[in-house]
Amino acid sequence: MTGKIKDLVCADQGVCGLGGIVSGELSNIIKIVNYDYSTEWLSMYAAEKLYKNDPIIRYNYERFETHFWSEAIEAFNDESSRDFMRKASDFGLVHGVASGMRDGGSKGSIFSFSSSKNRFSKHHKDVLDILTPHVHMALARVGGVRSEKSGPQISEREKEVLNWMKEGKTNWEISVIEHQRKDGQVPRPEYRKKAQCRK
Repeated sequence: MTGKIKDLVCADQGVCGLGGIVSGELSNIIKIVNYDYSTEWLSMYAAEKLYKNDPIIRYNYERFETHFWSEAIEAFNDESSRDFMRKASDFGLVHGVASGMRDGGSKGSIFSFSSSKNRFSKHHKDVLDILTPHVHMALARVGGVRSEKSGPQISEREKEVLNWMKEGKTNWEISVIEHQRKDGQVPRPEYRKKAQCRK
């Protein structure tokens, strides 16, 4: 998936990540899906916790909007960010476009695509704007994290009603069954047989 998006935004490399958020900052890394970033770079990145100085990460987790790396570098133009970008440039990570999304809770994603040449345009930002919600949901599933926006929890009774509907029961049949249960009665076996014949 990252490879196809990488092609759509004309990037040389791509990586996706899911992390915990505390006070508008990335606090921990939950999952990284690496398409073709250098494993040496990612190992160093994790070991030295470089995400704390990464202007692209800082910009993303503060604003959650699609941006060029140059916008993030300009917004976080401090010594730690400049030092980070010097290290990144040793691995050919100079220009890029990134996007991400917060799930409404304490988790957020980033999708970052880079190139040694600055070939990114507004069109590439627009592509990421469209794809980000979908890729965020996929990454949350891969990361084993339930997204806050995946739907409300349903009660046991609601699950039971849905199962009756799945079996082909009509609203009337379901209401009779539920009424009998409410009164403490067990649904009559002849009713079950009659309902099964209607399928």
